[in-house]
Amino acid sequence: MPEVRVPRPTQDEPEECLHCAIVEMVEERIAAGGDAANLASLIVESLVDLILLVPEKEQAGLMAHTIAALGDLFLQKSGADGGGSGDPTSHGKATGRSGDEASGGNDHPGSGEKP
Repeated sequence: MPEVRVPRPTQDEPEECLHCAIVEMVEERIAAGGDAANLASLIVESLVDLILLVPEKEQAGLMAHTIAALGDLFLQKSGADGGGSGDPTSHGKATGRSGDEASGGNDHPGSGEKP
């Protein structure tokens, strides 16, 4: 999978973990009575938009990577894999397939390291 580069914040912008910001936003919306299914659909729509940003020949691979990461991270964070944190807000590393780390070996998924 080719490396996707995300611009780093300038000195005027605070460095922020994208994962943390998304989790915080989702938690706020749920606390305000938001519908989890609707929020999940919006997040999936954002993932589709991201997948469509890469060249067409890479889209299927990125979609497969995304689905594998979703499954791996769910198993880890739910504790179903026997070693998970049980903390849905922790930064887990998905193991991916064929020994690749689905999160790109990065403690902050989506931070611009390898997807």
